[in-house]
Amino acid sequence: MNSVERHKVVLVVDDDRDIVDTLCDILELRGWDTLRAYDGLEAVSVASRHSVDCIVMDVRMPRLTGVEALQSIRTVAPNARVILMTAFASHDLAARAELEGAKVLVKPFEPSLLFSYLERAA
Repeated sequence: MNSVERHKVVLVVDDDRDIVDTLCDILELRGWDTLRAYDGLEAVSVASRHSVDCIVMDVRMPRLTGVEALQSIRTVAPNARVILMTAFASHDLAARAELEGAKVLVKPFEPSLLFSYLERAA
């Protein structure tokens, strides 16, 4: 890698630390640099301090939901691609997410689907 290139960076956000750790481990094996956050408010803070290419974020979290965090993140990282994860998908959620430029994955999902979205986003 020359000095101009940089690794792709993904921020993984979920209030379940095991999910964050597992996704980060898998993404790192696939060549991504990862950042971690455990609620929506922390996600906004991390996204404002670091350059991120993509954000993979749960919808239901304490302090700030994924959709609320997405709206705030758009002000500090407008070009970051966002994938929202949820076990409780609704038409309204999908519509709001798409208006904000995000994709929605319904849990459980095949990891290959996430990787496909991330590769296209980066």
